[in-house]
Amino acid sequence: MALTDRIVAIAGSAGGLLIDLFADTGTSLISALQASMFFVGNEMSKRSARVCVTRLKDAARHTSKV
Repeated sequence: MALTDRIVAIAGSAGGLLIDLFADTGTSLISALQASMFFVGNEMSKRSARVCVTRLKDAARHTSKV
């Protein structure tokens, strides 16, 4: 995730919007969440979408609110 975190930090800013049309398991969305960005993700695979939602819920619980 370190690479994705760096890309999101360079390309976006807090309060910005990240759109990932091929979200897979949500790595970019988690990076956006941790960078205090809004995000929209799309995934056609039900399995990947379930994993993505689980990972996002877990990341939201562990992301400090500023």
